[in-house]
Amino acid sequence: MITPAHLCIRLHPPQTAQIDSVKLEKTIREVVGNPFFISSYQVTTILEQNPGLTIDRLLQELVPIAQFFARPPISDYKVGVVGLGLSGNIYLGVNLEFGDLPATIHGEQFMTINARNHGEQYITKMALSAAPCGCCRQFLNEIGNQPGMRASDINFLIPQKPLYTLGQLLPEAFGPGDLGVQGGLLSPMPIPNSLNLYERARQAAVSSYAPYSKCPSGVALQLKDGRIFSGSYVENAAFNPAVPPLTSALVSVVAASASYQDIVSIVLCENATGTVRQGIPTMDVIQKICPNAQFNTINP
Repeated sequence: MITPAHLCIRLHPPQTAQIDSVKLEKTIREVVGNPFFISSYQVTTILEQNPGLTIDRLLQELVPIAQFFARPPISDYKVGVVGLGLSGNIYLGVNLEFGDLPATIHGEQFMTINARNHGEQYITKMALSAAPCGCCRQFLNEIGNQPGMRASDINFLIPQKPLYTLGQLLPEAFGPGDLGVQGGLLSPMPIPNSLNLYERARQAAVSSYAPYSKCPSGVALQLKDGRIFSGSYVENAAFNPAVPPLTSALVSVVAASASYQDIVSIVLCENATGTVRQGIPTMDVIQKICPNAQFNTINP
């Protein structure tokens, strides 16, 4: 839930048309329950109630709100990313770091997986707190090259910079098409929804995007209040930056404003003979963020 304390000093000052920042703050607080997912209807409501507010300006105003939710205990560098889907929905992303482990998820990766979890098929535009790193440019390129939904055409709103496309930020890109892969990581896929923890992990594995290793895997986790979240393995044409299934599941945990310490049970579903295995890195992260959680591995 967005609270007044989250918003009161974080909205950008007016840059073009005069926007009543107090009114905009109030509208966002009243209309938006979960800031990580803002439906197209809610977006329309916010724009209608704030004359002169453009979609670009709204995306930029949401960036510092996203930064508030970042969890970077190592770098202490908070990233906020706001993506506009082809559906008209808005998705927020933040960076997460886990103790002293090299395992992280960047804000752009978080936003993309958040969008994928909601069935989004394309991101048209992104507002960021800073220019995306090379790792994230490569990851975003995995959205692929489909008619009307080319990764290279995604627009970027970066502070103090002109409007860029991914094609400009990542020239001569290497992506799915170079390896004969059709579609991309936002291509339609079944959304896991089982209330059985083990079946949910299997569904998450089925929903993986693993066209290169052919080693799908999924994680389902349960909180002490009974809620279940899941995450799927997501690869990249360059193999790294890939996102492990537990990290994908933690996107949903953070988006639900839940604590890692509330996780009581985790199930990893993967092929025991696969060339890419998630067991050891999954256990490493568990030991750092929720060491008391039960951990089990199952086959698809």
